Amino acid sequence: MEQSLICNLYRWRYRALGDLAHVCRLPEYRAANAGLKYDFQLVNNLAEAEYVVAVFMYMRLLGWPADKISILTTYNGQKHLIRDVINKRCADNPLIGRPHKNDIALISLVRTRAVGHVRDLRRLIVAASRARLGLYVFARANLFRNCFELQPTFNQLVERPLQLELVTGEQYPAQRAPAAPLPEARVLRARDMPHMARYVYDLYLELLRAADRPCPRDSEYSAPGTVSGGGDPRRHVPAHPGGDDNDEDDFTPTEIRNEVDEPAVHHDNRR
Repeated sequence: MEQSLICNLYRWRYRALGDLAHVCRLPEYRAANAGLKYDFQLVNNLAEAEYVVAVFMYMRLLGWPADKISILTTYNGQKHLIRDVINKRCADNPLIGRPHKNDIALISLVRTRAVGHVRDLRRLIVAASRARLGLYVFARANLFRNCFELQPTFNQLVERPLQLELVTGEQYPAQRAPAAPLPEARVLRARDMPHMARYVYDLYLELLRAADRPCPRDSEYSAPGTVSGGGDPRRHVPAHPGGDDNDEDDFTPTEIRNEVDEPAVHHDNRR
């Protein structure tokens, strides 16, 4: 099944990791993810907090239940920034609300200059294994694809386009199979965060008009990319939180059972 391809992103790390029977049987595993061309994708971008929240809003506007979507990040600074964006743009909106669980995982990896503690495979695998039906990773692709420890996963991710590909005119739940061919005219490639945010806002206005509901005034909707760290003004939310070194201390490695042994490294001390 197509969704079992998500498992391939970390299957290499285990001995004889197979698919559970329900992956081939239950209908949610046999359908595509509504509004999204792929079941997993790496999205190359830097404005991750805004982009991730825009994708969450897009999925909610297509009818995805909020309790099927999670937003995950490996850094505390990014967690606070994403939470601020959600509070400002989504929390009090009856059409959107907040994300919850893990059928669909939207993962922000944040880093711009160094991979940092995501280099620890346990952190990446724990994040990837949260997704049952869809995994969408937002990161600087060139930084992570060149990290030796992460290559078995990122080599699979970069085989697909690095621009998020949407399927227009589709509502949740999707009626197409994951591998069903799509007319090119129905595929929309989000060039970057402003393009995605603009598309989501236009879709939002379209739904309001269709429901004969008033459209928001400019003062009621913040322009894409303008949300800054809100909440407690004493809390520092850097422009790019992945640059904060203090996030590194918060990581406690998670045990991976039945993990493939690391090959022994022998050093030749002769000169």
